[in-house]
Amino acid sequence: MAGPRAQSFKTSRNLDPFDPYLLEGSEAITAVARAKSHGLLYFHDIPHIQSLFANQQLRIENNLKPHIVGSIRHTWPFNRP
Repeated sequence: MAGPRAQSFKTSRNLDPFDPYLLEGSEAITAVARAKSHGLLYFHDIPHIQSLFANQQLRIENNLKPHIVGSIRHTWPFNRP
């Protein structure tokens, strides 16, 4: 659930004014604590690309614009040199 500030969030580029996946305050702290309970994760242990696709699909299903995807990692499919 998004925090109260998320509803009034504005950007200078006029992107989505409300992001239901933005966590703030105690909700963000709870999410981090839950993630830490799984133990110490290293970058290569997290399925980043699959998570990105799942998040994009959730945004589309909720009538939100998908994020513009890019990466500085040369081995990733979204590399932007």
